[in-house]
Amino acid sequence: MSITETKAKTVKDRQEQIQTEMMRLLNLPSAYSVWDAQKMDFKISRSTRLLTVGEIELNHMAGKYPKSDMHILKAVHALGFATKAHIMALLRYWKKCDEEEALGSGRERLNIPELTDKELWGRIMELCRYGVLIRREFWPPEEIRKPSDTARSVFHVSASGASMYKTILSDNTLSFDQRLAYMNEEDVFRYVLTGMAAASFFGERLCIFRPFPCIGPGRQKKISGFGRNKGITE
Repeated sequence: MSITETKAKTVKDRQEQIQTEMMRLLNLPSAYSVWDAQKMDFKISRSTRLLTVGEIELNHMAGKYPKSDMHILKAVHALGFATKAHIMALLRYWKKCDEEEALGSGRERLNIPELTDKELWGRIMELCRYGVLIRREFWPPEEIRKPSDTARSVFHVSASGASMYKTILSDNTLSFDQRLAYMNEEDVFRYVLTGMAAASFFGERLCIFRPFPCIGPGRQKKISGFGRNKGITE
């Protein structure tokens, strides 16, 4: 067998190996799949505190909600239901857009936080403890779970949280959907998977994206969908 034939056989074998592995992965359920209700144990986490409006106002007067946290609340609201990774991706995207817009216009930069993974988790947990974010947790399907895995988390903003960031940031672009608190697992995961698809575009330089609908930092335009350069509907 010649060197050319050997290389061709090696490439073909590799292609078949990749195809086999892809088929195996495609048959695995997503972590965000509804399965056995009892084993899944979808519920509000004990780290969430449901506070009254008065208690939240007292916390605000005590300085418990830094202004930079308002952008975290806004990111969660824009996504509907979000994982920590999706919140991080959207904040980084907004931060990048804001820096470019501030440089071009000469305005001050917005106080969008630039956090490590651990720091963002800490802020999210604080916002849950202070009643403006709600954490829901669940166990993914057993087929994809490792023995060391813990319950997964998704977050959504409370009515008080939405009202707070809108007031502090003077941003009324997004309306608050009262149905969020009552959505079942299928609807929650639909939001999460849509956010996952959206997050994959945030790093693309040729793609401008505004989620569901959301505004870019420093703008008061409602933009839905995504497009390539000028192919955007405003």
